Amino acid sequence: MTITLQDFFTYFFLSIAETIILHQLLVSFLNKNTLIFEKYFVGLFGYFIFQMITYFIGCPLFSTAIYYFIFTSIIATIFFMDSTEIKIIASSLFVMLNYSCKIFGVLVATLTHNLTLSLLPSQMILNAKAEIIACIFFLICVRIIIYCRHLRLKNNLITYSIIICIFPAAVLFLATRLFLHRLTVFNLTFYFEIGCLLFFTSLALFYLLDKTVVIKESSEKSALMENLMHIQEQYYSKLEDSQKEIASMRHDMKNHLGCIQSMLESDHYAEAKDYITDLYAKSTHLSSPVQSGNVMVDIILNQSLSKMSSHNITCQVNAILPPTLPINNLDLCILLGNLLDNALEACNRMEGSSEERFVTLNMCIKKEMLYIRVANSFDGIVNVTNNIYHTVKKGQYICGIGLSNIHKVVNKYHGEMDISYTDEIFTVSTLLGLDSDA
Repeated sequence: MTITLQDFFTYFFLSIAETIILHQLLVSFLNKNTLIFEKYFVGLFGYFIFQMITYFIGCPLFSTAIYYFIFTSIIATIFFMDSTEIKIIASSLFVMLNYSCKIFGVLVATLTHNLTLSLLPSQMILNAKAEIIACIFFLICVRIIIYCRHLRLKNNLITYSIIICIFPAAVLFLATRLFLHRLTVFNLTFYFEIGCLLFFTSLALFYLLDKTVVIKESSEKSALMENLMHIQEQYYSKLEDSQKEIASMRHDMKNHLGCIQSMLESDHYAEAKDYITDLYAKSTHLSSPVQSGNVMVDIILNQSLSKMSSHNITCQVNAILPPTLPINNLDLCILLGNLLDNALEACNRMEGSSEERFVTLNMCIKKEMLYIRVANSFDGIVNVTNNIYHTVKKGQYICGIGLSNIHKVVNKYHGEMDISYTDEIFTVSTLLGLDSDA
């Protein structure tokens, strides 16, 4: 196959265009892994090179479909944090939509330039004109898909549902047509119906992908909401008990003061001191361990710090916050809960060590950003793979779910996350934008 200079530049720009389309589709549906995303362009460049090679060697239509799927799946797996099924569906959507557009490109090029279709599709090699038309179709289709997703995100569910319901019906209609189609030669109708079948199957796959994301997010939020409600119940139950004890102590305070006065007047200073010490000890546990100024943060922190206290871990908290924050309560629960749970697990892995186990938390507002810093003692073991930090649950395999969930919240509020460590202290710092539009 002879490649002219014009063909070279055509395939070069087509490869760039298709790589950009892949990028648009992935970032629209998947959550970036910010710890390694700075190397994402390397994966896209690899895809660009692969695309150029397929153009230059003149691969027949569908002959490289499995390689496209493998390549996009690898990029999705390495640089994004979603579940495996979501990554696989997104990769399948990209490949299937790509090939449906290539078939439409062949049809348009054939009709406009009076070309003859190959009798054997396995021998069909697209020329530059067909590839350009296919790429234009591909870009338009991806923009339509992203637009349909925005309809759901903006709660325009009626339009979204009407559009989506057309796709499975179209797949059924075309599959029936092809099954009943008595065909002796590969004509335009056959190619058109195959292209439409792939196209509508791609859109049906988009619906599956979008719904899978929604179901996963909804199930996670439901579990978190249930947990948060349970935490709130415990917090308010303890608060009510404390209020009752305070009321009881206030009622008895006159008697306590009378006893102390009698002891002092009779020069029983040691007994008075012991009485005051005992009275103070009973009263100190009544106040909330954390009073940041924000009730929801107090609820989340007190529940986590209570667990640390039961594990004999020293906790130091410095939190000064406004009464309200433009951050969703579930997101606060995910962020603080995972940060403190990871710190607790790290301290628990130090059992048997003579070194002090501690957790230090700092929270405040800095330049219209919510600043959170958690520092904890740990055993000095850090698990890093491709610049990705993995948490280790005691007695379990390495996992990265906690840090992944933290990243999702940080990205949602256009924030930043920094991880640092020494031989003895592991520190995670986050900044979240307080923009109400997040």
